[in-house]
Amino acid sequence: MQITRTTAKLPPIIVLHGQPGVGKTTLAQNFPRPVFIQTEDGCPSGLEIETFGLCGSISYAAVIGCVAATI
Repeated sequence: MQITRTTAKLPPIIVLHGQPGVGKTTLAQNFPRPVFIQTEDGCPSGLEIETFGLCGSISYAAVIGCVAATI
């Protein structure tokens, strides 16, 4: 098997998961044109983000619906 280089046709979808307070949101805000899917109210104060708002339901279907809306 050989590694090859290609050009992506769609922007990447990146999920950051981890313990509270380690800097996931702060890191993600530095990505080009990030959209946040807030499954809990844990955004640092004063941080300006693009978001669908706080998801009323954190079911798998709700999260997938938010992700699908970004594509």
